[in-house]
Amino acid sequence: MTPVLSISGLRARLRGPDPSAFVIDGLSLQVNRGEVVALVGESGSGKTMTAYSVLRLLPPAIQLTEGEIRLGGQDVVAMETRRLRDVRGTLASIIFQEPMTSLNPLMTIERQIAEMLLTHGKATRQTAPERVIELLELVRMPDPQTRAKQYPHSLSGGLRQRAMIAMALACEPQILIADEPTTALDVTIQQQVMKLLLDLRDQLGMAILLITHDLGVVAEVADRVAVMYAGRIVEEGPVVELLEAPRHPYTAGLLACLPEGVGDTGRLIEIPGLPPKPGSIPEGCRFAPRCPSATELCTRVTPETRTEGVQAFACHHPRMPA
Repeated sequence: MTPVLSISGLRARLRGPDPSAFVIDGLSLQVNRGEVVALVGESGSGKTMTAYSVLRLLPPAIQLTEGEIRLGGQDVVAMETRRLRDVRGTLASIIFQEPMTSLNPLMTIERQIAEMLLTHGKATRQTAPERVIELLELVRMPDPQTRAKQYPHSLSGGLRQRAMIAMALACEPQILIADEPTTALDVTIQQQVMKLLLDLRDQLGMAILLITHDLGVVAEVADRVAVMYAGRIVEEGPVVELLEAPRHPYTAGLLACLPEGVGDTGRLIEIPGLPPKPGSIPEGCRFAPRCPSATELCTRVTPETRTEGVQAFACHHPRMPA
């Protein structure tokens, strides 16, 4: 079966005089139809830049230099701009962390969703209003007829996110990229939005690439997890196996930072130090300066990714399963 999304050997760097300032460095990832894959890691690990790369939405300061991105078997990297515009919204759609930065404050919700339908030929001006209501009902928008006529500022954060999801689903994409979709919402609304995404996945058969730093959300919704550090995936596997028995020290460190890991001091455990900045990646294993298990070998030799059982990881001294 052809993956909905296939990324191979992807590299992207900051434009400028430093040729080593990579924000994505040799990343490979696949997402299959109907699957929820979570891409997790600290801020600055490259998660969001990976998401933006899929639809070539990278900011001007970052350029793709190597690798392949395929959506439904089509090469996105080599795609002409006109064809790329057709692909956005049909093969893949994206929802962002803060809908107010994505929704046009001068247009009603109905007009914004209708514009997506009209642009991609999914409705006519006569049929678009009815289809907009259907989409708002699909995402369980309360009183959709009223909400459709309102402007974004009139809606709560949760309702704005539902409107964004409706717009993203307007052209029935094969994969939905969700970039921290619940971070700006309170806990109750977060749960509602994530349940909505899972229900839509089941109903529509689409895949979801979930970008998040919240391992609690990952445990509840993901089928598979890829852990990213300093532009690379350092561990990948099914959600249950990876969270219960992480092999990479970085994954174990992230899990130890959860509130459940609070010790006698009442303070959250944290990983010492900070991730390296682009252009200052250390030789050998890039996590070595922060790793409690690092040896001299780790500072010299970059670990190759190896697979044991259902998990893949890049570490010279992996944690042993219990």
